[in-house]
Amino acid sequence: MWSSERKIAIKLVILTMFTQSFWSGFQFLTNQFIYYRFLKDAGLPYEPSPQNKSIPDQDKESKDEVQKRTAHLLPLLSAALLIPGLLSSFMISSLSDHYGRRVAMGVLFGGLTSNIIVSSLVILLELNLYLLILGNLTCGFLGGGLLTFSGQISVCFADITKIPDEQAPLLDNSKCQQASLERRRLSYMGIYDGVCVLASAAVASVTGVLIDHYGFITTCLIMLFLCLISLGMLWCLPETQSFNVQTADISSFDNNFNNGVSACNMGFYSSNQSEPHKKNWLLKSTEMINLVRSANVITVLVLTVLILTTLTTYNEGQYTFLYLMGPPFNWSVDQYGYYSGLNSTLLGLFSFGLTWVTTRWMKVVKRRRMSEASEPLLTNQSVSSYNSIHEVDSIDYNNNSNISSPSNLIIQNEVLRARRRMIKYVICGMLAIVISKLLMGLAFLFPSPGHNIFVFVSLFVCVFRSAVVPVLKSFISSLYTSKLQSSLFSVIALCEYLSLLIGIGSLPYIYAATVTFCSGAVFFVSSGLSFIAFILLLYISRYTKKEIKNTDFNQLNIIEIVNPVNS
Repeated sequence: MWSSERKIAIKLVILTMFTQSFWSGFQFLTNQFIYYRFLKDAGLPYEPSPQNKSIPDQDKESKDEVQKRTAHLLPLLSAALLIPGLLSSFMISSLSDHYGRRVAMGVLFGGLTSNIIVSSLVILLELNLYLLILGNLTCGFLGGGLLTFSGQISVCFADITKIPDEQAPLLDNSKCQQASLERRRLSYMGIYDGVCVLASAAVASVTGVLIDHYGFITTCLIMLFLCLISLGMLWCLPETQSFNVQTADISSFDNNFNNGVSACNMGFYSSNQSEPHKKNWLLKSTEMINLVRSANVITVLVLTVLILTTLTTYNEGQYTFLYLMGPPFNWSVDQYGYYSGLNSTLLGLFSFGLTWVTTRWMKVVKRRRMSEASEPLLTNQSVSSYNSIHEVDSIDYNNNSNISSPSNLIIQNEVLRARRRMIKYVICGMLAIVISKLLMGLAFLFPSPGHNIFVFVSLFVCVFRSAVVPVLKSFISSLYTSKLQSSLFSVIALCEYLSLLIGIGSLPYIYAATVTFCSGAVFFVSSGLSFIAFILLLYISRYTKKEIKNTDFNQLNIIEIVNPVNS
């Protein structure tokens, strides 16, 4: 029999699969319909001729103009979704804490459905394309779309793997159970990311073929059917906010790199426990601001890397299809659909595999029991990271003892080593993004079939970025207690919103401005931004290495540590 936790996780994954499918399908469909309408208005064919893909100079100028118009409209649609989404994300976070996750996701689905209805009317009745802005505005004011939905799904995973009582005494067998919870949280987030990209892969491949063979109307009706399935799945989703993990008095500990976040967390405890059910959006906003202000240097740097990753990868679909469907590639819609599907499939499969490897990589060899191992850990000591730190031999927690005992220093040391392993993986993934974007930008310079070879080499290099975002999110999630998970993921969603706004306000316009003389310039810009994130990750790795040295109990004088802690 599966546990209730796994049943909820499966329902969340299935809901994610159908939601991601219909939303990605409509995004693909809408982008292609906009391009089709502008080509039709310009008197150009939607599909390139298979006999001769060379384009006369006059038609090339007209097609470049169509690409510019498309590249200008798509950012407007995204801005209409994201700008009100910045404000409504606070509302969704407050609803989630006050009324539960199901109510919050119900409001989110109201926004998603309104956008789908408007898009369907524009496609089925061939209405004015600028009416699409109305649907995006409605969706933005009712939650902000799939980005906020992703944040709520992450909060649900945090709910079912949370530590119930932050301040309860730690029992002898608790840390092994807590280790399992922390490890499963990372696994769930990796599975969620993989399901998202695999669903996008399937839909992108199928949607391209459907448009090519059956047209826009039939494809639109199929996407509407997927939307109805998602709405039905939402009613089957149980509430996770009050989910009680069946463990015996597990205690979660502050696992920050310094005491600043610890003080911030304890301050939040006292304020939140006094009136736990009276948070409005203003108090929620204040809590999020305080969380950001109290964040340590590692949290700030990781959020910066997350912003740069979102900026360079989440927005690429708005100009990549124009890049590949324009000269010198001149791909058809089904060819681009196959390419997009292959890309997402590889990303999804690698996300599953690399998440599994990452969780296994966290393991450490058990150390021999030390004479001091019978000494307990205080409740403000960091022991709650990935399961590596919990695989040290069992400790007796019946009595209080000094925080600076060698056994405690072992645990703190292993926390940092586990985190540094995560950062090493993210560094490799970010380097893959840098190389992939560079190859994609160079592709247009080569004649056939060289340009297509560069595109597919870029695709295979880029798959190593899989699981970068879920690993970063899980990394940050481990730095904060379960009481702050909703606020934390709201901050993460806010960062992603800001990053997307910056991206849609710059990258598509860079493509539109450079398409006539250097269509790959936008990829060079993305590669440069990814390189900045790569440098920041190197600094984070160096910082964690320094922390490991500082906490290595073989190199420390324990007497010198006790005084600062007690003071």
